[in-house]
Amino acid sequence: MTTHYVAVAAPPAVRTPVDLAGCGAADLIELRLDLLGTGDDVGAWIDASPRPVIATMRSREQGGAFDGSAEDAAALLREAAESGAAWIDAEEAVRPLLGELPDGVRVILSAHGVDARRPAGEADIYKIARPVADAAALAGLRREALREDTAWIPYGPLASTRVLFQPPLLYGAWDEESSVVAGQPSLAALLDELRAGEVTPEATLYALIGKPPAWSASPAMHNAVFRAGGRDALYVPLPDMNLEAALNLPFAGFSVTHPYKGDALKACATLSDDARRSGAVNTLIRNSDGGWDGDNTDVAGLRSILDPAPAHATAFVYGTGGFARAATVALTDLGYGVRLGPRDSTYEREPSDRVLVNATPSGADRGPLPWLTSALDGLVVVDAPYAAAGQETSLVHRALDDAEVVLDGAVLLHAQAHYQAALFGGESGVQATALRPPPTLVLLGARGAGKTTVGRRVATRSGRPFVDLDAEVTRVTGRTAADWIQNSGWDAFRDIESQLLERVLARRGIVLATGGGVVDSGVSRDLLRDHGFTVYLEVDPHIAAERVARDPTPRPLAPGASDAHEEAAMLITRRASAWLALADAEVDAGRSVDEVVRAVARCWGTQDVEIV
Repeated sequence: MTTHYVAVAAPPAVRTPVDLAGCGAADLIELRLDLLGTGDDVGAWIDASPRPVIATMRSREQGGAFDGSAEDAAALLREAAESGAAWIDAEEAVRPLLGELPDGVRVILSAHGVDARRPAGEADIYKIARPVADAAALAGLRREALREDTAWIPYGPLASTRVLFQPPLLYGAWDEESSVVAGQPSLAALLDELRAGEVTPEATLYALIGKPPAWSASPAMHNAVFRAGGRDALYVPLPDMNLEAALNLPFAGFSVTHPYKGDALKACATLSDDARRSGAVNTLIRNSDGGWDGDNTDVAGLRSILDPAPAHATAFVYGTGGFARAATVALTDLGYGVRLGPRDSTYEREPSDRVLVNATPSGADRGPLPWLTSALDGLVVVDAPYAAAGQETSLVHRALDDAEVVLDGAVLLHAQAHYQAALFGGESGVQATALRPPPTLVLLGARGAGKTTVGRRVATRSGRPFVDLDAEVTRVTGRTAADWIQNSGWDAFRDIESQLLERVLARRGIVLATGGGVVDSGVSRDLLRDHGFTVYLEVDPHIAAERVARDPTPRPLAPGASDAHEEAAMLITRRASAWLALADAEVDAGRSVDEVVRAVARCWGTQDVEIV
């Protein structure tokens, strides 16, 4: 089934037509006319859109903001269709009132709410949006989400499970701040963190429960591990779900954060030594009896990144919660004498202090640190809160000038996730690519150089999403590259190829295999020059031709070539200078696939990427 990616245009990210330019990797833009206040300017919005538009008018009864009549909604949607919208999203009561729409305009018939069922009426696609917050609702959706003409859209705490159902339309928020229904993930998160298009409805499920920061790298990290292991498994955030409700879901494991680390311990049938001694659980694994085993990988993570204590050295831990107790156990194991400071205390430095741990959210928002009244020079500073790449907490900002060693929240998260990934049954070591996504890796070269084979292998071993540009053409247009070339011509194919290249390059840290002739387009060359890390897979024409001969995928010969060998020699001669001009690195692709994969991984690894 083909899935098209839909970015939902709504405030605060989108307030004026010019904001539509930032639609990223979306194939379609849903204009929420009920939220955008387009008034008489719906045509201006559609004209400004860089992607085909879905015009939507959602009533208050179905969770939107439009409080007019069905007739009013139908009139506004007809106006949108006449102004160039490619799709109209109508509710069941509105559909009969639309009348005859312009040729080519497609209709989505949608229903929203707890009891939402397939609406009656004629449509190209049916959309059913239903809140999913418990095991029964998720099981029901897994049973029902089988029809190829229906997009099932869960929202609420389990909204991220929408990637399981491979719908014809995958809706995501414009960004993390612009969800229009409860729990709606951003389109970028669905594609690059939550394994859209990679997992099946039967995937094994894991989740993050508690109240982590608004941005959490845990889903990206664990999904990278599952991707690297080739597992049909998905890790999702469960916002606003309590521990009891989460434990009744059909999930195989959980990461647990504040405020549930203590309560999670009480739910366990067995505990690791680290969990028992710290009195807190941050990892739950379902055992063979259906109960829960608990561990605390914060302890193991801290032990792995701190040095053993010098003689008589002490440490101060600010906070008394679950992470503070984990830090106390780890520091004690390493030989430190530990002092705990409640959150209403201040840090009074002792001469023997070597380590300071902030085990609270203090300073995560770059606010003041009234508890920190002593100097940090010579200390190892450990700060539990973490921030997105390029940002610093208050403590890290201050410590970078004075402390001997600074271990921020990203380091801690990576360290504990190394052990947690093993408990979830995965190979660890690729989490760094999720915490700090590398530049997109772009593979250039002739047909037969192995771009798709090598790219897929490099992506898997590094835990990053893989995209084949020819496959993107088929996904979005429903036509293969061969069909475009044969029936529409090379120029039309290069045009659509450039359009999709721009969308793909809007994503972060993916591995992209391009077509050999992508450099024939000046637009594509400009895009490749400005984005990503490019590797040219250099191959002898004879080797390329022999590989092409073994490839069952049909593709017309280039004009002027009589066979695959002549084509390879001609095109490599014509394009080599363009490939070389764009390349950040060159790799001999005439060797075995394993050798080429290792060479490409080494090249990409020079871009501060952790490759295992």
